[in-house]
Amino acid sequence: MKINTNRTKLETKDRLGPRSVYSPQDQAFRQRKNPQRNYPLLSQEILTFLRAKKSQRELSQLLGYSYNQVGKWESGATKLKWTDFLKLCETLNIPMQVHMSNYLGKNTEKIDLKKMAYHLLNSHGLLDLNNKRICNKLHKWTQAKTPFYFADFLELLDSNPSSLFAWLMFFVDGSQLPTIKKSFEHFQTCMDAVADDPILIYVNAALHLQSYQDLLEHNEILLAQHACVQVAQLREALSVLRSLGIIFYDGKKYYPCPFDFSFSNLRHKNLRKFHKYSTLLAGLGYPLAPTPLEKYKNANASVSSIRVNAISESAAEKISVLVNKFHNEAADVISNDTEPKQNVQIIVFHSFASTLLDPNKNLEVLNLSDNPRLPK
Repeated sequence: MKINTNRTKLETKDRLGPRSVYSPQDQAFRQRKNPQRNYPLLSQEILTFLRAKKSQRELSQLLGYSYNQVGKWESGATKLKWTDFLKLCETLNIPMQVHMSNYLGKNTEKIDLKKMAYHLLNSHGLLDLNNKRICNKLHKWTQAKTPFYFADFLELLDSNPSSLFAWLMFFVDGSQLPTIKKSFEHFQTCMDAVADDPILIYVNAALHLQSYQDLLEHNEILLAQHACVQVAQLREALSVLRSLGIIFYDGKKYYPCPFDFSFSNLRHKNLRKFHKYSTLLAGLGYPLAPTPLEKYKNANASVSSIRVNAISESAAEKISVLVNKFHNEAADVISNDTEPKQNVQIIVFHSFASTLLDPNKNLEVLNLSDNPRLPK
């Protein structure tokens, strides 16, 4: 899952509570915050996976080498440069330009694979730019001061938990790569759970709120209210999140995942449930009558805008650009928000052609407000 870098203040042993309350899941939670991987070895494993049934010498010849260069890369005798990786993808008919376009959410013609440092610097939360090591690597890449290797690129993406896996999923089966097999399978399990049950996302977000973090002990009423769920749903969600190692419990209260969930660079069939759930919540929350002012007293600014118009293809393209710009700028605002969190904010923005929809389902949509699973 792409994940923004809104870290919690949960950093010290004292804040975590006594050692005796740590479960194996909680220990795993702490360890996954800073994964230590052998990126040169991972780059070798990816090359071996992509080579598939071709021999090292055969692929070397296809790449224009008269000697076994692929064998040197796979053994670690020489490092695979980023430009070599791009040539490899071209030779193996891997549409990396298209994959990067989908990954970064940009038009294919605007992606220059040889200038990825620029795209990553403007990726709006894709990397952890608070990490000095990551920033130094990016700086050297942009200045072309040293050769940039494929292993460096993998390390850059891995600065945020889901960024590396989200990119690899376009063309590699991570479960077949020994270096990341265990963590990749756990990532898929977590993504399946979160994508299948959108409530988990809302509960994790609510755990970031200052009003909950200031508490000495867990308050399920407060948490359920901000997560927009019933108490029974909250308890089940907390149990699932903790069992997956996504959140932490110190014996008194819960602590959120150190990164926010974000799906802008992930492809998963169940993510439509998250979009559907959030859109329905926004629709059901639309006031039918003027809302009493006191209800807004402790609420963040809230606004809604819906337009249904017949427009041209060029106008639709301009609106698409605006939506992407809004998405990226909103990501910047969120990632730079260092103030206490007051509310969980639901931000829904759609722009799509009506012909993409099934007209036979309009009655079903009109009746969705009666869905018993949604909070009233």
